[in-house]
Amino acid sequence: MKKDTPTLGKVIEIVEARIKGLLDELPRGSVGDTLNTQLEAKADQTCNASRYERTLARRDARAGSYERKLETRAGEVNL
Repeated sequence: MKKDTPTLGKVIEIVEARIKGLLDELPRGSVGDTLNTQLEAKADQTCNASRYERTLARRDARAGSYERKLETRAGEVNL
């Protein structure tokens, strides 16, 4: 007795809107990561020390930060 093999039909369905959304996120994430890295480096330079680092050369205190949104050509990014 031979069993009928079920037809799989569409195994992978490409959802265009989902792919477009993911591709739109890539530049936004990259821009956000780059800007956040630059902000962190500038804060280190201004204080003469990294976050939580204690040195005699330290000029300022880093009291913390809060999230801001910035509208860029790539879309809105969180800083």
